[in-house]
Amino acid sequence: MMRTMTRRALLHAAAVTSGATLFAACGVRRTAGTPVPAAVMSPTARVTAAGEASAVVETPAIPGLAVFPLPNSATAMPQTEITIRGVTPDAIAAVSVTGSQSGGHLGTLVPHSDNAGASFVPSSPFTPGEHVSVAIEVAGQPRSFQFTVATPVAVQPAGPGQLVDDPQYVWHFRSRPDLLPPRVTVTRSGNTAPGLIFLGVKGGDGVQGYGQRGAMVLDEQGELVGFFPVSGDDQFIENVSIQTYQGKPVLAWWEGQHVVGYGRGRYVLRDTAYRPIVEISAGNGYAGDFHEFQVTPQNTALFVIYQPVQWDLSAAGGSAQGIAVDGVIQELDIVTGRVLFEWHALDHVSFDESYVAAPQDPNNHYDFFHINAVDIDLSDNTLLVSARYTWSIYKIDRKTGAVIWRLGGKRSSFTLGQGVQTAYQHHIRWHRDGTLTIFDNGGANNDTKVHDQSRGIVLKLDTGRKQVSLVRQYTHPDKVFSESQGSMQVLDNGNVLIGWGSAPYFSEHRADGTLVLDGRLPDQNASYRAFRSIWNAQPADPPVLAVERGEGDAVTVYASWNGATTVARWQVVAGPSPEELSPVSEAPKQGFETAITAHTAQPWIAVRALDAKGQVLAQSAVVAAPPVGGS
Repeated sequence: MMRTMTRRALLHAAAVTSGATLFAACGVRRTAGTPVPAAVMSPTARVTAAGEASAVVETPAIPGLAVFPLPNSATAMPQTEITIRGVTPDAIAAVSVTGSQSGGHLGTLVPHSDNAGASFVPSSPFTPGEHVSVAIEVAGQPRSFQFTVATPVAVQPAGPGQLVDDPQYVWHFRSRPDLLPPRVTVTRSGNTAPGLIFLGVKGGDGVQGYGQRGAMVLDEQGELVGFFPVSGDDQFIENVSIQTYQGKPVLAWWEGQHVVGYGRGRYVLRDTAYRPIVEISAGNGYAGDFHEFQVTPQNTALFVIYQPVQWDLSAAGGSAQGIAVDGVIQELDIVTGRVLFEWHALDHVSFDESYVAAPQDPNNHYDFFHINAVDIDLSDNTLLVSARYTWSIYKIDRKTGAVIWRLGGKRSSFTLGQGVQTAYQHHIRWHRDGTLTIFDNGGANNDTKVHDQSRGIVLKLDTGRKQVSLVRQYTHPDKVFSESQGSMQVLDNGNVLIGWGSAPYFSEHRADGTLVLDGRLPDQNASYRAFRSIWNAQPADPPVLAVERGEGDAVTVYASWNGATTVARWQVVAGPSPEELSPVSEAPKQGFETAITAHTAQPWIAVRALDAKGQVLAQSAVVAAPPVGGS
């Protein structure tokens, strides 16, 4: 899938030094000097009193050019690449990359698929703790900058879970005994938006939950349409949604392992036949997290990452030799797998913004930020970022990484109107009318409650006067309090779908807040987010059936087609051979699995899925029917 690499940059092997830089067509020559010693990084050296990032570089910025890692970043991974954006690849005449310990790095320049930049891919990794000097020549103009390589800390994912199978809380299907999804109940009390409902089911906080983990698709009545379980006992599927890739709808989700509070995995796109299109892995040596994943209109992937690194926590009252969990945003070129943008909370946000105290034990990780949502503000092409542990929304410049403003938290740039304050919030989304929607958890537990229940909120920002007002809020009649996770989706008809995160609920409301649909999982289960979308799918795999013989020539046929959305009826066919089949019974589709009664003594039997016009969509495999009389 990677495009052909068309250019190589040759690099010298000197250490990072001060002195003049001479650009040549194939590389960079520097004067000799003494390497800068590596050290444990502290955020205070790079963050001003206001908490904004410094912008000191060795040479002036070139207009329109963006580079990543950002200049003066102290959080790069050893496997990082050098991203150059805002120019055509042919305009990049020279690249030099030198580490203070690892020396000069050979590498390859890989063009981005939009022809608006390229990535220099080093042939060997950098050394943790070292300073790296980068010099480039773009369209005849030199640019040089430095960054520092962090020391990543390994994490231990959660071990495999054990299936809890209780028929009261778990669906069972004769035609698909391999599928054991948790049961869902739905109560409708009004007109809902069109579309299916998408969940990523799992156990609630700290519990296994009932049934298998997986991607779940439900219809309006709460009947199962499709279920796609995890690929292993230690895996989770999260953030299941319908997105658009290359102009076509795709089913998207994150799949991977859980660490405490976050995940390490990959992103999956499947087409309307449920065939895998692409699996997307984070760049620069990271593992992608489940909290956010979007396919942008430019067919790039926007997601977040959690990465523990060695860090000086003394400014937060912790150990000088501590471990901080960095919150990272990446935008990835799906075609080439190259990083287009990268932002790090540790470079831009100071510890005193956090509502979480630093640990005293240097072996405990300090998750001061906890990034959980990113969206694009299309009015000015900036990013909106939600951080659970600072209670803030950040507006981020996509070229410089600078924090433009903060909404909420200890350093809010805005005056908050009545009811605006959030706590431990999730799922920020920008809307074309200028409003923002947020799922406000309202607290992390009973001791930290700011509100007595969780809610979805709509906010209106006056950026000129720096004021924010509450337009409306959505709550559940049961006063649901969700300690973590959650989502709010504005639907095309004006309704709102709320996923209640760690609480086992999802609900749909009219614009005025009236509840029109109430969905519930078993008490031990949860879904990180919940979405409703139009989805028309016909699986590549055929329908399946199970057959049970009754008295005489009576048979009960159980038919299902995992994920199919257009089946209206099932037809049973039977015959003396697999090649000679005739209809013997028919019944309307009922839920995921339909039981059809037929009378036939024929030895071979199959089912056909019919659409609303009676046309055959697909036929199952032909199976041998149980013999009459059991002989």
